[in-house]
Amino acid sequence: MQYKTQGIIIKRKKFGEAGRLLTIYTEKKGKIIAIAKGVRRIKSKLAGHLELFYLTDFVIAEGKNLDIITGAQVINNHQYLRDNLQLSNQAYYISEIVDKLVGENESNKKLFDLLKKCLTQIENNNQLLLSYFSMQILGLLGHQPELDICAHCHQKLSELGKHYFSHQFGGIICQNCQQYDNQVQTIDINDIKLLRLLSNSDIKIIDRVKLDSTINNLISQFLEYILEAEIKSKKFL
Repeated sequence: MQYKTQGIIIKRKKFGEAGRLLTIYTEKKGKIIAIAKGVRRIKSKLAGHLELFYLTDFVIAEGKNLDIITGAQVINNHQYLRDNLQLSNQAYYISEIVDKLVGENESNKKLFDLLKKCLTQIENNNQLLLSYFSMQILGLLGHQPELDICAHCHQKLSELGKHYFSHQFGGIICQNCQQYDNQVQTIDINDIKLLRLLSNSDIKIIDRVKLDSTINNLISQFLEYILEAEIKSKKFL
């Protein structure tokens, strides 16, 4: 049986003599792994449609173990990613997060739309985009950090006093509770407000607030805590 779906290629590697094994985040089925047979041959009709980060219309045949790509037509090749190393590194970062955080065949239309939107926005080279994407995907997958009440005692956070971010408790904790986690990071109220904006606002918010490298680092560290793994592409940013 065949099915059609839009998808974005987030990872690929060689398969056999002339094929490729592609990890694709699709609109209909979420993350899938599929084979593109013979695509590394010069005369392959699929070759020009199956590059990293391409938004593509796919025709895919269901297989016993792995699905097989039988047709593909590029919708958006995001050419600017191939022309700028810094921008392509941001795309690698986003793709790695999706690949590591999402299981196979878990459909999530909102996540597909987020991925598509953020890959398009990379062209604007706004460094806050990566933090926006990270906070949004954490929310969509049920990992959003607690930002409104203390993640330990569950009391409403005050704008006064010291606040801390705890990976262990999954969010902000108050001054009274910081004793329960000896690896907390201090965070001021303005950074907490920025995290709330990144979690709850449309993507346009990144053009209206200033970049904070502290927030970028905090979010990427929290992601690695959730993943229990290093985000390898982070070192190229």
